[in-house]
Amino acid sequence: MGTIAGVTNLWRSLDVEQEAVNTILETKEDLIDLNQSQLLEGKNKLGQKLKTYRSWSYAKMKNARNPLPGFGIPDLFNKGNFFAGFKIRFLSKKSFEFYSTDKKNSLLVEDYGEDIFGLQDESREEYLRRNFKPVFFDRLNKKLS
Repeated sequence: MGTIAGVTNLWRSLDVEQEAVNTILETKEDLIDLNQSQLLEGKNKLGQKLKTYRSWSYAKMKNARNPLPGFGIPDLFNKGNFFAGFKIRFLSKKSFEFYSTDKKNSLLVEDYGEDIFGLQDESREEYLRRNFKPVFFDRLNKKLS
């Protein structure tokens, strides 16, 4: 058991925001999986369905491959390059964004909006409960031990 001064010094030296950033980096694949799962259901981060395909024949082909979003609703998955390119980048210690390194990124954002990236409230809560909190508190416990 440490002294009060020792514990106080540990707390003062702890950068909680940096630990949160490190936790997000450690669990980024879980974040990305949740964002992609939403898209496979044809939904953006607001929970809204993506705008429908213009081509009936393409919509029919896509629905045969993935009926989950509903007929005519895109899932933004064709060959997998867009999903494979998913990344997150930090804008500050308190903010990050999703994007894809795939060459179609800007075209898809133009067609379907920036809201294709990000988590719906339900997905965000799932991530915090299942992924972020356990890792974050484990990191803090190790730092304060």
